Amino acid sequence: MTRKKSETERDPILIDIGADPLPDGWEFADSQLDAPGMYLNREMTWLNFNRRVLHEAEESANPLLERLKYVAICSSNTDEFFMKRIGGLKQLIGAGVRSFSIDGRSPEEQLRWAYEEIMRLENDKSEIFENLRRLLKPRGIDILDYQDLTGEEAE
Repeated sequence: MTRKKSETERDPILIDIGADPLPDGWEFADSQLDAPGMYLNREMTWLNFNRRVLHEAEESANPLLERLKYVAICSSNTDEFFMKRIGGLKQLIGAGVRSFSIDGRSPEEQLRWAYEEIMRLENDKSEIFENLRRLLKPRGIDILDYQDLTGEEAE
């Protein structure tokens, strides 16, 4: 059985650079392969993905508890990012590695950018979480801070 394509669906354009003719209006020079702007930074794309996860927590079309899960996923992803990616960048810096990533950034530049983006992400996540807490409370769901727990609850 063959699936019918939708009106907006198109076949992918697969190009063997240098062998296949390019579609009309397209130009491509081998020298572009060396241009850092042609590539995506691994750390940046990872944090941008996490930003998209957090966006789902803001999406009012999603059920409230699902939105809360997206906040938790974003937190977990950020923890993992620190353990793996930030740790890796710090090791590169500590080892004196001066080479650039495929997109032309030094380990120091990547680390600085990552910290700035994580700060923005964490600030946004805190605001979204507090908003979700306010929305959940009238529905009988209280998310308490640790200091607000009774002695029994804290145990």
